[in-house]
Formats: sequence, C-alpha cells, structure tokens
Amino acid sequence: MIHSEKLKILQSVLYRTSVIRRTVAGIDLAGTEKKPTGVCILEGVYHRSIIAFQDEEILEKVTSANPEIIAIDAPLTIPTRGYERNVEKIMRSMGYRLLPPLLGGMRKLTQRGVKLQSELKRRGFRTIEVHPLTSRKIMGMPERDINAIRNFFLSIGIRGDVEVKDLSIHEVDALTAAVVALLHLEGLTTVVGDEEGYIVCPKLS
Repeated sequence: MIHSEKLKILQSVLYRTSVIRRTVAGIDLAGTEKKPTGVCILEGVYHRSIIAFQDEEILEKVTSANPEIIAIDAPLTIPTRGYERNVEKIMRSMGYRLLPPLLGGMRKLTQRGVKLQSELKRRGFRTIEVHPLTSRKIMGMPERDINAIRNFFLSIGIRGDVEVKDLSIHEVDALTAAVVALLHLEGLTTVVGDEEGYIVCPKLS
C-alpha cells in the first residue's frame, strides 16, 4: 500500500493544480503507428484520455490543450555507444529494469520518440522522458492492476475519464506520466542520467 505521507503529498499537489488550473500531458508512445498510443490531458484535476495512432493525431491532441509540460514514456535520446544509455545502467543499479533503447523492437520506439520530441520542441513545447512503471513503484502505487491503479488516481482527487472509462494499460501509463509531469512542475522529482539522456522520477520523501 502507498505510504500515507506520499498519499498526502499527491493529494496536495492535485489540490493546488485544481486551484490554478495547470494543464499537463502524458504520452505512452507505441513503437509504430499501427499500435495504440495512450494520450492523457490533465487540466487541473480533470482527466481526458485518448487513444491515438498517427503521429499527427498525437501532436494535434496534445498541442491543442497547450500543456505546460509533456511527459513521454519512450526513450527520447539515442545512446552514444552500444544499445543503452548511462541512464538505463543507473536505473538498473537502483533496482529498476528498463529496456535498452536500441535493443530489438525498442529501436523503432526510440526513433519515434526522438522524432516526436523534436517536433514538439519545434512547436515550443517542453518535454521530459518518464517511465510510468518505475514511477508507480517509487510512489508506492499498484503497479500493473489497472482497476487498482484507477482507484488510486481517484483517491488522490483525479476526476473525468478516469471515473467513467474502462482504461487500457496505455491510457493508465499516459495518466501516470501526466502525474509525474505535475510533480516535476512542483519540484517533487529527481532527474536520473546525464547529457546522453535522462529520466524524470518522482521524489516524494
């Protein structure tokens, strides 16, 4: 179960964002346009969940909301040597397993992530790389049970589609990414990695 202090921190963050109506976005990017990408728009505490396929559709849905920051679940940089970056090695030493960006099917995801980030930056949007499963572990959340994750998000005050839709794992990961984006704006994250690439993780203690 999530520690009560962590729960209180998350509830206070959601309360503040409801007051000032901050908007953030989360993207659980698929490796190809044939597979579903989860997109989350979090406006204050109001959650909108979208499944998209084409790059232009993802860009349109996200940018039309004009978020302060966009958290993307995909590698956003290419390793300078080998199959993985220093950040994957660091995260592994911390007990979190991430797939190397250039190993097997991850190569297409990484290439798509780099391209998407480049276009978002060109349009003036701020992006960060996140890893939702690791984030849920750090926050003490349920990790893979979609219904339990959904109930957790309700318990911290998120409303909207999370109340009424049967969310897929892609949508759950996108919502997790958006919550990490909020935490980042609040200064409640740590950045793991270096100039080769980094991942933003929650820091609630």
